[in-house]
Amino acid sequence: MSGQLEVTIPRPASPVSVVLLARRGDEGWLARALGVVAGQAGSGDEVVVVAQREPALLAAISAVQASPSVVHAASGVSAAAMANRGAAASSAPWIALLQAGSTPGDGWLAAAAAAATTWPDAGALACALSTTDDDPPSSALSVARWGRVLPVRSPLADGDLVFAVSSRAGLFSRALLEEAGGFDEQLPCELADADLAVRGLLLGYRSRFAGAPQVTLEPGAALMLEERPEPPAADEARAWGEGRLKMLLGAMPREAWARGPQMGLELLADLYRSARDGRRPGALLRGLLRGALSARPAVGRRPRSRQADVQAVLEAFRASEQEMSHCRWQQAQGSLNRLLGG
Repeated sequence: MSGQLEVTIPRPASPVSVVLLARRGDEGWLARALGVVAGQAGSGDEVVVVAQREPALLAAISAVQASPSVVHAASGVSAAAMANRGAAASSAPWIALLQAGSTPGDGWLAAAAAAATTWPDAGALACALSTTDDDPPSSALSVARWGRVLPVRSPLADGDLVFAVSSRAGLFSRALLEEAGGFDEQLPCELADADLAVRGLLLGYRSRFAGAPQVTLEPGAALMLEERPEPPAADEARAWGEGRLKMLLGAMPREAWARGPQMGLELLADLYRSARDGRRPGALLRGLLRGALSARPAVGRRPRSRQADVQAVLEAFRASEQEMSHCRWQQAQGSLNRLLGG
């Protein structure tokens, strides 16, 4: 024996820790979501709230008949950073993340625990979403080799493989988060989710759809920045553009860079959509340029798939790109990809 004292931190009885992320202005949602979670949680369930130190948020937490652990986050930190803090403050093998606008339905926590037990080797699990007809049916995301991220629109069955899971309403395995180093805190919104999925894929993790844990996506909420009804603030658009380049240059595997021309076309399409929809194209362009400059050192360190896994990685991307065919532009990208031998 080494003579050192070993301390074991007891894990909660449930395989899932619930982590809610709240910012200024989210107090109404936080009160509703935390009330639902508190009504479903038992003595062995762990609930963590990561919130900015705002009186309204603290009042919303105090008003609920529950005793969640509270982790304070500085103003302006990314959702990815808040998710990492929540994961660090919890201890179950799985972390169920909820962000503003995502309210769990009846039986959500029990269904989440059952899903985690059913697919223990998955990297992440997407939830079913109760939404309007125009919204995606789940929190699953598709990711293309040229960097496009879109919500999955196809119907899914329990256990179906998906490329990525939105942290707005998803379950993430602690094994994936620890081995991959957590979410990239410099990436905003869906980019952090896609980046984690790519890094997890290169480590051998796959994500799945678990239909039973149902979440209501409230009006105005969206899985992606560009799908929110209101235009982003200039700093949001700039940060998204910078993150877009950082993800492409630093996270996408080297095999994906055979699609370099398509990456360039996709960036032009980002600018076109931003200008068309009045969503701050100037700020987006400044973010893209800044991201290109700041991410240059990472280009030579781009990850490469292990030789034995190259085919599995490419097949995962191809299936994800095929799912994007509901988008006309992605149909065109898919045709170009076939011409390039993809």
